[in-house]
Amino acid sequence: MYDITEDSDGTLWIGTEGGLSRMDRATRRFTRFLHDPADSTSLSPGTVWFIIEDRAGSLWIATSSGLSRMDRATERFTQFLHDPNDATSVSPIYYGSVFEDGSGTLWVGTYGGLARLDRATGRFTHFTGQNSDVPNNLVMGILEDDAGYLWLSTNGGISRFDPRSETFRNFDHNDGLQTLQFSGGTSSFKSPRTGELFFGDLKGVTAFYPDHFETNTHPPPVIITDFKLFNKSVTVGEGSPLTRHISETETIELRHEENAVSFAFAALHYKNAGQNQYQYKLEPYETDWVEARTGRTATYTNLSPGEYVFRVKAANSDGVWNEEGASVKITILPPWWRTWWAYLLYGSLLLSSIFAVERLQRKRLIRKERERSHKVLEKAHTELEETHRHLKTTQARLIQSEKMASLGQLTAGIAHEIMNPLNFVNNFSQLSVELADELEEELDAGEGKTVADVRDDLKEILADLKLNAAKISEHGQRADGIVRSMLEHARRTPGKRRMVNLNGLLEEFVNLAYHGMRGQQPDFNVAIDCDYDEAVGEVEVEPQGLGRVFVNLLNNAFDAVQEQARAVDGSYAPTVQVRTQQHEGAVEIRVSDNGPGISGDLAAKIFEPFFTTKSTGSGIGLGLSLS
Repeated sequence: MYDITEDSDGTLWIGTEGGLSRMDRATRRFTRFLHDPADSTSLSPGTVWFIIEDRAGSLWIATSSGLSRMDRATERFTQFLHDPNDATSVSPIYYGSVFEDGSGTLWVGTYGGLARLDRATGRFTHFTGQNSDVPNNLVMGILEDDAGYLWLSTNGGISRFDPRSETFRNFDHNDGLQTLQFSGGTSSFKSPRTGELFFGDLKGVTAFYPDHFETNTHPPPVIITDFKLFNKSVTVGEGSPLTRHISETETIELRHEENAVSFAFAALHYKNAGQNQYQYKLEPYETDWVEARTGRTATYTNLSPGEYVFRVKAANSDGVWNEEGASVKITILPPWWRTWWAYLLYGSLLLSSIFAVERLQRKRLIRKERERSHKVLEKAHTELEETHRHLKTTQARLIQSEKMASLGQLTAGIAHEIMNPLNFVNNFSQLSVELADELEEELDAGEGKTVADVRDDLKEILADLKLNAAKISEHGQRADGIVRSMLEHARRTPGKRRMVNLNGLLEEFVNLAYHGMRGQQPDFNVAIDCDYDEAVGEVEVEPQGLGRVFVNLLNNAFDAVQEQARAVDGSYAPTVQVRTQQHEGAVEIRVSDNGPGISGDLAAKIFEPFFTTKSTGSGIGLGLSLS
């Protein structure tokens, strides 16, 4: 039998090696609760070491395999078993204990240290020798003092745990303990009247008042007491890295082969000095503090050349840290082949080698390129001569073909344009012959008519003959105009160029074209909007040739507005705009009108010879081509 607990109902619960038993005081009979491997709601297996009842009335039973919670209404158990693969499971319990503190948190003393249960998740947080300052992982008993601290009896002394900061303060022989080994959780007790704590140990009982312990708030001074190279202490002297004692040294300079160093340090706090705690690190070799606990040495081997700072800090036996601690700067010099001047030499040699190789390679490439270029040039020269001969032959053929094509096109245009007036001439000539025959017949048949009747008939025939003669003259003049225009179009010799005032020349031909149109059509009327850029000034041109261009453009514009005026009512106002503008290196002359315009498919053809959008007899299509 390892534990007897009386619950809030006065029922006795007994923990034994065989399981859990409940005693009915009235009948003096026992009800046993055993582990059933086939039932996961049975008691955890193993010896029952400790039993408590929490505030909710549930029983918590610590067994050698874990922890069980008993629902007294259903008499079923929830098991919390140890799982070696799960760090959040409960550790095995050996003479351990279960404790509920004043906040309702459940704590378990296990074979693996102190554990805290999260009742919502069923997970445990462990405080063991690997991640805390608990003196021994075998926690036997747990008590809570009036200040909220937990007091733990272990196989390494007594420890006070602060649940708020999760820190420990340990007590051993130096604090008056007669032994460091204590008994199981059932041998711990807190006096409800005085608050005195009692822990059973192997030599008797340890009793104390927890509020009688005072905390030393003074952090201990820290010094570095020894410096070693390859585990040999370095003394001050000639040729030594130390010019004064290590505790007074701020910087140490070492050769590159002196790369195995050790430091010894101490906290100048002599009350329970054995419980002083230390932390150290070598920057930048280490970024986190190394937990030395009560150890007082640090060793580093095979350090690379560079600059380091060794820092150490300490805490007194009450856990008050001297955060500033002590430090020393260490510089390990690189070997000569890794110094800056060595790298400069390497760089110079490398650059010289690259330069020499590059020059040799360049000469080699230039020689090969010259040889290759010479061969290519010879081949290219031969090919160019052959290509030149071929191009000259081809050019001659193309010129002949173009001449023939142009001649064919010109011949077709001439035939088409001259055929039209010639048809009219032929037609009216034929009509004149017929009228002459009719006149002869009228004279022969006039014997029976009066003189007045014959006269009237003759006048009518003569009038038709006169009209036909006029038409023959008109179309003959048109054919003559076509021939003259073609001769002008075919002329290759340009006129003489000279400096003229371009705005004045344009104004002269605007007036000439306008009055020429008025002479042909007295009812013609148009508003001419002139805008001349004074920056144009004098330009070297062929005045007569450029004048013909102006007249052609203006006549086209006048014809367009006249056509639009005939097609619409009297609200239309014919307008022609003439503009000059100086551009960088050029002069722009623009003639525009508000006539009907021309469609896009026809606009691309307006500069072709003999192309015109005017009705038959109104133009021959050479004006814009000439322009």
